[in-house]
Amino acid sequence: MRRRFFCFSLHHRPSRRVVLLLAAAFICIAAGCAFMLYRLPQPSAAAVSSAKPAVSSAKPHAVSSAAAKPAVNKAAWQLHLVNASHPLPSSFSVKTSAVANVRFDSRAAGALQQMISACNAKGNHLMVCSGWRSISLQSSLYQDEIRSKEKKGLQGQKAVDAAAAVVAPPGTSEHNLGLAADLGSDTNQLLDETFAETPESAWLTQNAWQYGFILRYPKGKEKITGIIYEPWHYRYVGLPAAKEIHSQGVCLEEYLA
Repeated sequence: MRRRFFCFSLHHRPSRRVVLLLAAAFICIAAGCAFMLYRLPQPSAAAVSSAKPAVSSAKPHAVSSAAAKPAVNKAAWQLHLVNASHPLPSSFSVKTSAVANVRFDSRAAGALQQMISACNAKGNHLMVCSGWRSISLQSSLYQDEIRSKEKKGLQGQKAVDAAAAVVAPPGTSEHNLGLAADLGSDTNQLLDETFAETPESAWLTQNAWQYGFILRYPKGKEKITGIIYEPWHYRYVGLPAAKEIHSQGVCLEEYLA
C-alpha cells in the first residue's frame, strides 16, 4: 500500500484563509502579552522621585591646627630670655664662631652671615659692630656707662639705673648669650637712633625676620623690655618665632609670656 506524503513545495502558496487564521492567532498572542505586562505592579511616581543615592554619614577627619602648623617650642635655646629679671646662670657657656669681625653663637652664625649678605646684595653696606661679649667685657662696658651717667650729674642708684637702661649689667645682656648683634653701616656706626634713618635699617625692618632675627628693643616697648629703643640691636630667635613676632608686632617678653 502506497503511503501519501504531504509536504509543501516552496512554490506552493497557502490559501488566503490560512493566512488570515495565522494573523488572527498572532494578534491574540500579542494582546495577551500586553495585558499581562499591564497587570504587573509598577512603582509609584512619588517613590521614584524620592529615591536618593545613599550618602555616607561618616564625616571627614578634621585636621588639627597642630598638624597644619607646628607649634613653636618656646623653651628652645634660640628663645632663651635674658634680661634684668632673667639673668644667665653663672655656669653658662656658649660655643661661638666668627662672623666678620665679631663672634656669634655657632648655631646661628650662618643665619647672621646670610642676612648680612642678602642686605648688601641690594646695594647696602650692613656691618656688625658687636656680637658675643664675655662677662668681663660686659662688666667693663657697664661700669663705663655708670661713670658716664655720673659725669652728667646723676649719682648713686640713679646713675646705676640710667646706665642699666643703656648697657645691661653683666649676665643680663643678650650679648653674653651670643644671640644678639649690634648692626651698623659703613656710614653709621654710632649705635644710636640715627641708624633707623639708614637704608640698611629700612631693609632690616622688612626682611630680618626671614633670617630668624627680630628688632629686640622696639620703640614703644621700653617699659616692658627695660631697655631704651635700639634700632641697631637684633636678636636671633629662629624663623618660626621671628615670623610670628614680626607679624604680631610684639617684643620677646610679650611673645614668651
